[in-house]
Amino acid sequence: MLSADNLILIACGLATLFGQMTLCFFLRRLWVRLLPAGVFLSAAAGFGIFVLVTDGWTAVGCLLFALLFLVLLGLCGLGWGIWGVVRGISKFQKNTEKEESRKE
Repeated sequence: MLSADNLILIACGLATLFGQMTLCFFLRRLWVRLLPAGVFLSAAAGFGIFVLVTDGWTAVGCLLFALLFLVLLGLCGLGWGIWGVVRGISKFQKNTEKEESRKE
């Protein structure tokens, strides 16, 4: 059975994925859609620098946070990928419908 900590991480990941997909599908401005990825990349880079600067258990904690933010960044990329596939399929369907209406 899943512990409360694991459920929190899964909920955080799902919220990131669905939030990024919502931004991609409903907003037109690129910078707004890239904002979560930029925040997660900045946080991961910051904690990565802390890993190099600190030592001991503090470095381990910073490493775990950096890995968490890299996973969230990957989920943002997955959201972008899903959006791209859905957008490509819808454009392909629109183009085939236009060609079929021209033939008739």
